[in-house]
Amino acid sequence: MRAAETARGPSTVAEALASARQGQLVGRRCAHCRRASFTVPVICRGCGGTDFERFVSSGEGEVVSFTIIGFPAEPFAGRAPYAFAIARMSEGALAAGWVPGVRDPLRLPPGTRVRVVTAPAGLGLCFEIR
Repeated sequence: MRAAETARGPSTVAEALASARQGQLVGRRCAHCRRASFTVPVICRGCGGTDFERFVSSGEGEVVSFTIIGFPAEPFAGRAPYAFAIARMSEGALAAGWVPGVRDPLRLPPGTRVRVVTAPAGLGLCFEIR
C-alpha cells in the first residue's frame, strides 16, 4: 500500500511493528468520523463508532513533546543519548518513536518536522528530523 491508502480490516500491533521496520506507520481510521489512531481502538474516541479502516500514514509529522534518553533499556544499549519523541502525524493522531543521534534538546523543539524512517536494527518506530 502507498501512503494514505486504506484497506478494510484491523491493523494490529504486530503489523504496526513490522511496518515500522520498513519505515512505514500503519494505523486505523474510524469509518464514520475519520479520526485516526496508531493504537488498536475498539471504540472511536471521536464518535463512538466501531467500524475501522486500516491506512498507511504519510509518515510526516511534528514533534509535540520529547525527552532525551541517556541510560537506555538493553535493546538500545550503545545508542544513547537519543531522543524519544511524541509526534502529531499529518493524519492527526499521535505516534511515539525514537530519534537517533539527538543529544542536545535544542535540536528538537516542539514543532520540529519529522518523518518515519526505517529503524536501525528494526528497533521500533524511528523518526528523522526533516
